[in-house]
This record gives sequence, C-alpha cells and structure tokens, in this order.
Amino acid sequence: MVYTDLGLVLLRVDTSGTPAPDGVVALARREVGSTTSSSITLPAGYLSTSNNVQLVGNSGLFADTTVPLDTAVEYLSGLPGTTLTVATGSVTVASSAKWRLGDPLQPYLDLTLLKTRGSTATACPDSTQAIIINGLGEDALDMQSELTQRPGSRTPLPGIEPISSATFEVRFGTRTQTDREAAESLFATGNILLLRAPSVYQMDPRFVAVTSARIARVRTDHRVQWRMVTAQLRVVDQPPGSAYGFLGARWMDLCATYSTWTALNAAGLSWASLGTGVAGGTFPAAMRTYAEVQSEFASYTAVATGGRTYDQLLAGA
Repeated sequence: MVYTDLGLVLLRVDTSGTPAPDGVVALARREVGSTTSSSITLPAGYLSTSNNVQLVGNSGLFADTTVPLDTAVEYLSGLPGTTLTVATGSVTVASSAKWRLGDPLQPYLDLTLLKTRGSTATACPDSTQAIIINGLGEDALDMQSELTQRPGSRTPLPGIEPISSATFEVRFGTRTQTDREAAESLFATGNILLLRAPSVYQMDPRFVAVTSARIARVRTDHRVQWRMVTAQLRVVDQPPGSAYGFLGARWMDLCATYSTWTALNAAGLSWASLGTGVAGGTFPAAMRTYAEVQSEFASYTAVATGGRTYDQLLAGA
C-alpha cells in the first residue's frame, strides 16, 4: 500500500499458509526491469543491510521509508538463504514535484519541500503552511589525506586517505511558525536523514548528517513569520546496526502517553498507527480507528460475520 503523503510503502507479510522457519523471511526491493536488488530500511526495529525480518504469528507490517521517488519498484521475498522471488506488482511513490527531507525511522517528521519555479508544483502555495526549497549548494569534496612536512624538502609526505564524501548546503523557507518548528523537530532528533528528490533532478537518494543549521528572519519586522533555513549536510552511508522501537516510538514511550488501552482508544489511534508506533496518528484519515470499528462491530465475531477483511478495515472500509 502506497502512502504518498508519507513517502513510504507499507508492506504486509503473511506466511500463515506456509509458515516460515523461526518466523524469519527475507525482503528486498529493486527497480522494475533491474536484476539488482537492495535492502530496504524498515523502521519497525530494523535499520541494517540485512534482508531478514522477524514475523510475529506468521505475519508482519513493515514500512519501506527509503523508496526512491517517481521510480517503479517491486518487492521480493523468500526464505533466508534462498533466491528471492517477486512478491508484488509495480509500485511507485509519486513525488508530485516535491522534495522530501526526513528521518527514515520517523517518517511522520518528514519535511515536504515545494519547488515553485520551473516546476509543475503549485506556483503559489496556500496561505496556511508551506516549506519552499530555495536550492542546493555545490558539492564540496575535501581531502582527508594528511601531509607531513619533511625537513629540508619542498614537498610534504602524504598519508593517503580517500577523498571525503560530499558536503553541501540545502536552503528552504518556512512560511509559518508551525513549519519552522517542524524543521527544528526533525533536526533535533540528531538522526541520519534521507534527502529524496523528484526523478527529474536526476539525484539519487542521499543519506545525510546535519552538521549545522541556521534559521534566519527574512524581515526586520518580527511579526512576519517567514524564516530562511540553511542546513549543512554531509553525505554518509546508510546507517548499519539495529534500531529499537517502531518508527522511533518505543512501547514504553507509548505507555507514558497512554496509561491504559481505554485512553489509547479514546485518542482515536488507527490500527496502522498503533502497529507502526505513530503514537499521535498522522497516518491518512481514511485509516480505521479502534473507536470507529467498535462503533460498528461489537466483537471480532461480528467483523468476521460482516465479511470484512483486515485489509478492508485498514483501508477504512
């Protein structure tokens, strides 16, 4: 299932028919027409180069938050150590001529950057909220080798190291205080971010570290909310190793917000927002909430009697 507004693909894995040994399956993504597959970043506890994911009760709900924009991809699955086979049709997350800067582990913090000139995006964004990308700076590739001056020699002795990855600047304007705070919240995580551009810009997705950020007023009149944000970014490798929690929210964090299931239900969290840890519910409004299901069905038996599937409930049917 594609969620364009979140820039991700939600994957549902079910091996009930043929249970996987130890409940482990392998998942991968590749561009349609390509023979080269790549690992995917799964926020639900996984951030590594391994294709293997752990199922619970022969099923799992995972989000691919690093899928390239405007690119037809397909997903492969199989048992670990075997040749993976195509398990989905062609899937495309449309950019709608917008850039995305976000945290793969917390996609609900993503910033959607509009390009209003030379673009098919709306020329004049609405008066409520908008983040307008102003441009990218040049890529700076710095020498990392050490040069040791030798006595009596005009030339130094080099200690060879690979040239650095690119350091560059991204500039964007925030229209409202809410927009500015969204940028500050994203930077405050300190996590490695992912910059994705519409395919027309021919720039592959970049994992980046924010080395510094500056937020400047555009007018001396402080009542004007517009700000210009300038962030210095350094290209890094996709972070290896494991990550805990679900989309950045651990169960203990969820319990700190909602002390009981009744409180969680009253907050109107959806099935998907609970399963993926979005403890505030920023998934599309169409997602069915617990309260909405209970208002129509008194029990799970009633759901089954009504002929509804889990997919239909997730989609809001």
